[in-house]
Amino acid sequence: MRRKVLLVDDEPSIHEALRPLLEIEGLDVVGSRTLDEAMEALNGDTFDVVLADLSLTGTGGREGLALAEWIRRERPALDVVLLTAYGGRDLEEEARRRGGIEVWNKGGDVLRLVQRIAHGSGS
Repeated sequence: MRRKVLLVDDEPSIHEALRPLLEIEGLDVVGSRTLDEAMEALNGDTFDVVLADLSLTGTGGREGLALAEWIRRERPALDVVLLTAYGGRDLEEEARRRGGIEVWNKGGDVLRLVQRIAHGSGS
C-alpha cells in the first residue's frame, strides 16, 4: 500500500518543488496551504506522514508547531516532520519537548528528506 503524505505549506513554491519528488518515490500527496485546510484534511482522511511548515502565516508564526502538537496528542502514531527556513537548536529542542517532532531545514538536503518520508526512517 502506498504511503500518504499531507504537505502543509503556505508557499506554492514548496508544493511545486516537493510534490513531484514525493510522488516519484511512490507517495500519494495531499496539499494544504493553511492550518484550517490541514485540519480539514486530517479530519477527513488517513495519512502516514504530515510534512508541515513551521510558519503558515509568514515569518515568526508557529502554526506548524501547534498543528504538530495537536497531531501528537490526538494521533500519536502519525509521523510528523516540520519544515523551517528559520530553524535552530532552540526550535529543535522545543519540538522535541512537544512530542519528539522532527525538524528539517528548508535549505537542507531535500533528497534525503524525501527518502526519509518515503521509507519512514528517522533522521
